[in-house]
Parts: sequence; C-alpha cells; structure tokens
Amino acid sequence: MTRNRHWLETVRFSDYLERFPALREVELKEGSYEEMMEWSQGSWDNYLKRYPESNQMHKRMLYVSKRIKDFIDKKPIAVDNERLGEARRELYKGQTNCSYWHGVFGGIYLYHLRSAVYEHLIKADKIMDDMGCGLKDGGTFIRNMDFYKRGKDAVIGENKDFFICVDPENGGIIRELDYKKTSSSLINTLARREEFYHKKIIAKLKKEMSGPLEFHEKIKIMDKRIKKDIFYDKYKRACLVDHFIDKDLKMEDFENCNYDDISDFTEGHFNVSIKDQKIILSRKGKVNNATIEVLKEIDLSLKDKIKVSYRLENKEGRLIDICFGTELNISMPYADSERYGYEANGKQLGGLQKKGTLSRSNHFFIKDSDNDLSVEIVFSEEPQKIWYFPVMTVSQSERAYDLSYQSSCIFPMWNIRLKSEDVTKLTLFLGCI
Repeated sequence: MTRNRHWLETVRFSDYLERFPALREVELKEGSYEEMMEWSQGSWDNYLKRYPESNQMHKRMLYVSKRIKDFIDKKPIAVDNERLGEARRELYKGQTNCSYWHGVFGGIYLYHLRSAVYEHLIKADKIMDDMGCGLKDGGTFIRNMDFYKRGKDAVIGENKDFFICVDPENGGIIRELDYKKTSSSLINTLARREEFYHKKIIAKLKKEMSGPLEFHEKIKIMDKRIKKDIFYDKYKRACLVDHFIDKDLKMEDFENCNYDDISDFTEGHFNVSIKDQKIILSRKGKVNNATIEVLKEIDLSLKDKIKVSYRLENKEGRLIDICFGTELNISMPYADSERYGYEANGKQLGGLQKKGTLSRSNHFFIKDSDNDLSVEIVFSEEPQKIWYFPVMTVSQSERAYDLSYQSSCIFPMWNIRLKSEDVTKLTLFLGCI
C-alpha cells in the first residue's frame, strides 16, 4: 500500500456509505469460528444464556451506550464535546470483543480482561454523571427496568459512589456492584461450570486417555494445582445469595457444592418495591417444608457503603431451627494479588488464596496494603461463623489447562431458632475504604 500510495485511495466505511447508498437490506446470520459455534450452539443469545457473566457485561455496556445516546439526542445547549468524546472512547474500549467470548486464549475466563471492560464502562458512566446526565444534586437514582432484555424487570440503583444491579427473579441477588471512585466492579467473578474440554482434563488426571492426541493437546500443560475432580456451582456467583442449610454442613462440602439447599429462596422470585433510597425485596417461601417470610432491604443512602437489613419471620405453627447465611462473592481490582489479605479481630488471616473458618467476629476485611481500595463487612449481630475461600475455575488456553482465581466467597452464617410468628433481624454493611 505504501509503494502504491500515489494511485491507491483508502476510504473509511462511513465515507463509503455516504458515497454509495445501500442497494437492499440483508440479514447476516450470527457466526464465528468453529469452536465458538460449538460452545454457543450457533447463537450469540445462547452464549449469553450459558455465560450470564458475559451477559452482565454486555447489558452494562448497552446501558452505558444508551445513556450517552439519550444525552446526545436531547441536544443540550451547553455541552462539553471534549468530555463527551472521552465518554465515547471509554465506551468503545469497553466493547472490545475478546473479553466477552470464551475463546482459545481464555476470553471471559481471564479476570483482567473482564476487569478492563468494567473499568472503561464505569469511567464512561462517571463522565456522564459529571455532565449531569441522570443523577441530580449528587442524589440516588433507583428504578425498575428490563436491564436484561428478558421481559422482566431488574432494579438499577446509582449514586456518586455506586452502581448496583439487583435481580428479583433470581433470589433478589446483587449481580453487579460497581464502586465508581476506583472504577472497579466488586462482583467481577465467574461461576464454575462444565466445559466440553473438562472431560479431557479428568481423563488426563485419571490417566484414562485413549487414542492419539491432537497436536494442540500434546503441547498443553496441566496446572499442577488441578489435582482431583472439577466442581461446578449450583447458582450464580453474586452477593446476597441467601441459603438455608443444615447446621452440620462442612465448609469443604459447601465450597465444592456437595450439599442441598433446604429452601426455595436461593433462586426464587422476590417481590420488589422502591422507597426513598432503598430497594425492598420480599418473599414467602419454604424451608424444610416450613413457611418463612424473608424481607431484605438494600439502603443506598450512606457514603461509600451499602446497608443490607434482613427480617426473617416464622409463618409456620411450629419451631424452626436452622442455619441461615448470605453469600458474598467479592472481587478486587487486581484479583488475588499479594497486596490483598483477609483480616478480622485485628489479626491477618492470609492472602486471598487462603480458606478458613472464623468464629465470632463483627468485622471482616479484605485489606489492600497499597491503600487504594479495601472492602469492609460489618455485622450488627455476630455470625456464629464465617467461611471464606477462593472461587477457582478450570479453563483452557492455547497452551495450558489453567486453574484461575475469580473471586473470594465470604459466607457469614447465623443459627436461627424461630417459634411461630417470631422474627429475627440481621444487618450488615458492605463498605469501601
């Protein structure tokens, strides 16, 4: 092209379209390379259903894109075009495709790729905040909207500190919690799910491989930490994933999803209402065939933290004696970097690759030694115990089968004894410091 530049003219797509209008309308089928078509069953929508974490990023991207477009469509008289251009560039950076797909090179399984997408989308959001788009006077804006384009509403809340997405159709969980000051997604995680190549990994572990190996299989390295079976999650990895479990359940069984949830709350539908700066979720459901009503209230009125209040009421004519816990899957900007560590009762508990059980503590921290962002969880009522462990996924890249950190699961639990019509109240604060 350089040698022939005296006669060769390059043209942008936009310029070509201006000079040569379309002849007719054509619908192009979704398509990708062979392996991706297998994973997605030939459809992008199927792929988003299989990987709700990719769907979350995709819908967050559409949300930011629409926010920018709506602002432009209103044709404001005084607009800072330079800042608007910055917001657009951050949006475009958040649209890079490799983070959304599960490709041969890891794709969505790679924490840093997802983290970069969220960082740029949050930065675009912050610019629109500064330009007066949506948020007024530094207040909180909460509304129902069909965020997931599924015909059923989620709840979106925003203020100068947080963006939050609550899903009433899936247990009233928080599927996204972004801290705007550091442009960080605090639930940038990925559930452990079965992949077609896991059979090959298990066969290698058990030395049951049969037949000749393809070349790319011969050169693949196995992560030495993959020592036994591969475990899969029962539910989405999120925050406020509510569980009623047996008091004798062991942490290892919970970590490996080798247990039964004895209620219908974890993925059940919650009714939702909005009052002032609060999202109020309620559900009447079954726990061991006994009826309990759970109300959880998410308060966004506080600075740099959210307040979550639980109210559990026994609607059965008999005693209910059970263990209740709410699962918090937290991710930090630099994954499981050595700069992060657990802390409680004034003691350091080790890095984010550690797992353990903590008895009787009102505070639990993920501390950042660089002091950029730490997460503090405060309980008004001491949990009987807190389990904590890393969520690790098994995925393939071009040259290896990898065991990758995705988030830290923190699971506080309370032993609940409720007589008929009795009520128990629990409160926790999730803050950024």
